Amino acid sequence: MKKFLIIILAVAVAGLVWFFKQVPKTDGPAGAGLPDSASVFSQVASRSTKAVIKADKGRVFAVRVENNHRYTLYFQLFNRTTNPVGASVPVVSIGIPPSSTTASSSATFDSSFFAPAIKFDAGITWAVSPNFGNYASTSDPDKSWVTVIYE
Repeated sequence: MKKFLIIILAVAVAGLVWFFKQVPKTDGPAGAGLPDSASVFSQVASRSTKAVIKADKGRVFAVRVENNHRYTLYFQLFNRTTNPVGASVPVVSIGIPPSSTTASSSATFDSSFFAPAIKFDAGITWAVSPNFGNYASTSDPDKSWVTVIYE
C-alpha cells in the first residue's frame, strides 16, 4: 500500500510540473505570462471534493484535474462565495474519464480553453461530482486532485 501511495504521489508531482510548463502566455505585459496577481490553488493535500478558491470576483486561467475513480467525474466551477450544495448548477462542468487499473486519468485546460480566462463576478468555487449538470457529492475525496491557476 505504501509503495502504491508513493507512486501516486510521484505521478501527481510529475503532472504538476508538466502542467506549469504547459500554461501559455496570457494577458499582461508582453512576455510576462500570467498577471502578477495570479495564484495557484491546489487541493492535493486537503482531501476534499469541493472548496472555495476565492470569495470575491476573479478569473480562472487554467485547471488540471486527476481522477482516480472507476467512473467519470465532472470537474465543476461555480460563481459562488460558498461551497456548492444540493443541486447547485455550475458555470463550467468538464468530464474527466475514469482511471485505468494502472494509472489515474487526468486533463489539463489552459487559457486556450478558457479564452484566455473565465470571469466570476461573485467568487470562484470548485467541486467534483458524478453528475454533469448539477452538483452531487462523491464519497471518495482522496481519489481526485485539483490544481487551479486563478486571480
